[in-house]
Amino acid sequence: MIFNPEKNYYGVPQGKNRDLVLALDAHIKSLKKQEGSIYHTAMVQGFNSGSPGPTPFPLWAKWALVSGMVLMGLLFFGNTILRARVRDKTRELTQELNHRIQTEKALRASHERFLTVMNSIDANIYVADLETHEILFMNRYMIESFGKDYSGDICWKAFRGESKPCPTCINSRLIDQEGNPTGLLSWQDINSLTGKWYNNYDRAIEWTDGRMVKLQTATDITYLKKMEERLRQVHKMESMGTLAGGVAHDFNNILAGILGYAQLVEMYRGEPEKVKKFIGQVIKAANRASGLVQQILTFSRHSEYQKQPLDLFNLVKEVLSLVRASLPSTIEIRENLVSKATIMGDPTQIHQVIMNLCTNASHAMGDTPGVLTVALNNIEISESKKIAGFSMDKGKYVELEIRDTGHGMADTVLERIFDPYFTTKGIGKGTGMGLAVVYGIVKTHQGLIKAESDVGSGSSFRVFFPIPDQEVSAPLPEKKHPAGSPGSERIMLVDDERDILDTLKAILEKQGYKVTAFEDSPSALETFAGDPGSFDLIITDMTMPRMAGDEFATQVLKIRNAMPIILCTGFHERFNEAAALKMGLCKYVQKPISGMELAGLIRDVLDKTRQKK
Repeated sequence: MIFNPEKNYYGVPQGKNRDLVLALDAHIKSLKKQEGSIYHTAMVQGFNSGSPGPTPFPLWAKWALVSGMVLMGLLFFGNTILRARVRDKTRELTQELNHRIQTEKALRASHERFLTVMNSIDANIYVADLETHEILFMNRYMIESFGKDYSGDICWKAFRGESKPCPTCINSRLIDQEGNPTGLLSWQDINSLTGKWYNNYDRAIEWTDGRMVKLQTATDITYLKKMEERLRQVHKMESMGTLAGGVAHDFNNILAGILGYAQLVEMYRGEPEKVKKFIGQVIKAANRASGLVQQILTFSRHSEYQKQPLDLFNLVKEVLSLVRASLPSTIEIRENLVSKATIMGDPTQIHQVIMNLCTNASHAMGDTPGVLTVALNNIEISESKKIAGFSMDKGKYVELEIRDTGHGMADTVLERIFDPYFTTKGIGKGTGMGLAVVYGIVKTHQGLIKAESDVGSGSSFRVFFPIPDQEVSAPLPEKKHPAGSPGSERIMLVDDERDILDTLKAILEKQGYKVTAFEDSPSALETFAGDPGSFDLIITDMTMPRMAGDEFATQVLKIRNAMPIILCTGFHERFNEAAALKMGLCKYVQKPISGMELAGLIRDVLDKTRQKK
């Protein structure tokens, strides 16, 4: 009816007023036929329609219909576009997924190749966090070397057995202030857990999670180190030949002085004051001879490499006192020792470096007048201060310079001076290993050496040793009781040299000790075994016939395991202080030692023994 009303109906109750209904129908039909009738007027007023026939479609309905059709068209069009986009995105995601799958396969293959390469290298390779020191990776060779995969542990605990970061750790030097890698750093050291020497190559790299880590490759060079040590010993003996003449000359002068003062004592024995003065000179000369022997033994001794805080100033002084004895009188030694810094180094090896360089300087000057200059200074390498033509890490160094006024070297010679077996000396005058040995020792100490020379103007060797970032101090000498400290304890004295036995016995008895002396160790052992509690201390020589001092001490300790024993020796290649202390001896003493010094040492041992009880 709203959109197109065609018929009107009037309702009356069904079955009633039949006549009325018929009359109404007849009149309505008549009115419908008359255009101006009340019927048509009512239709216009009631429905706003010109006629009771079909009415026109409403305008708002047309707009609604059009809008609906447009909306449906838009929805259809949008749906079509959306479907197309979904298809495109699905295709894109499928391609991305396939690419990711291929990438993951490539990464797995790359990772497998990486592991294959790392595990095929016969060297210890590991990766650790630069800050936390956490181990992130170990290759198969290193796992087998250490017996376990320590990934997740701390490197200085797992690989070194340390309780804090290693003193040799160079993590801070692997990256610059901006956090960028500084490049490859190499260094050598001995691992305390494995007991092997390694050449370490460290660099900073970016790990898979984006952080900077340390990659270290360490190769076992123990065999090479043993060969180097043998070569050093050979060269030490060569150097000793150079020193022999000077040392013999110096020793003869000392002996001449001792004999001269001894004769004066004999001549002036009735004048106590003069005798006392002469005897003092005899003791002074004997101590000088003892010091000379100790320096020779230090230089020639075969010892295991062991870094420790080292006072370079005093070591240079000690070497120069030995060098003076071997230099011709035409050569003047000038010292310019300024630095008092402490470095980490092996005393015997650094001793050899200084000795070799001084010996070379002496050879360069020969018997002609010349000057040997030895200088010791502190320097600091920074961005603004560098050594020309020399690549050095930033930090503080001790510079040791040994300069001569000899014949100098041409550039062609200078380029090869550190090569093994290269020498300009004649046949039988040198092996050519001296400077090669020096170079090896300096590199072992993470140091650098630079040679400069001009023909006719002499040569200069500059050695740079790094000063530790953390300040270290050279070990202080052990405090001892003053010489001549009295006592009353019972002492067993064993030595096959009658003169030594008699003088020590007399000196110790003068201090109040009860001394029983033996010229052979079997007799001493038999007496001790008969009554182990009758002695408070044993002093024994090392080298004796029938039974050596270390064997005698071992048998004594089997009888009484806490027996205080002091072992004295002039020199022994097989036995040293470390071995003596390890087997349970209290002291290891190098001869000669004065009776008064020995008395102070005895007092120290006895007092410590009493405190332990």
